[in-house]
Amino acid sequence: MDTSPSTDPSSAEAPLVLRHDADRIATLTLDSPENRNALSSRLVGELAGHLRDIEADDTVRAVVLTHTSHTSCAGADLAEGAREGGPAKGVARLVALLRQIVELDKPVVAKVEGNVRAVSYTHLRAHETVLDLVCRHLLDKKTNQTNCR
Repeated sequence: MDTSPSTDPSSAEAPLVLRHDADRIATLTLDSPENRNALSSRLVGELAGHLRDIEADDTVRAVVLTHTSHTSCAGADLAEGAREGGPAKGVARLVALLRQIVELDKPVVAKVEGNVRAVSYTHLRAHETVLDLVCRHLLDKKTNQTNCR
């Protein structure tokens, strides 16, 4: 299943977060390489929308969060913060997103290749708190063993 962002399907702009489902795993790809996948309000909104959809989708058992380009995420969109009169709104969006990731009833794993910048390190730490739960979600109920190595 490939989908466009769930926040505004009528938008003519290319999505910043792509979703692809295979083998009961939803892969969300940050695709805003021109600003190194900075956490703009639009990117955060699209990502949050996909996470809401995944929460309600019983066919998905896990989420992989990945990225295009050489930087997984540049952190906060500083230009947007300046236009908003400071970082407060961006910080509130980020905190809400991190809470959504941590509270998701499915494990979320970050697949990072390349640079990690600024606040995106906090994003990775949120993944680390649920990473140890992944094996429990992958438990084979028949053999009582996991596919973890």
